[in-house]
Amino acid sequence: ISFGAVLGKVSPVQLLVMTLFEMTLYAINEYILLNVFGARDAGGSMVIHVFGAYFGLTIT
Repeated sequence: ISFGAVLGKVSPVQLLVMTLFEMTLYAINEYILLNVFGARDAGGSMVIHVFGAYFGLTIT
């Protein structure tokens, strides 16, 4: 999702750096939502899609 937001605007090296940041921040975000807040996401799709969308908007 975030890849689509920056497609055509960044170089392959910038995409690699973005991916490393995104994976790290997603893991932290998922831990906080599921373990600290106790939110339940049955299929796990809401956590990843909302994070990807807002990360893509933030990074552009």
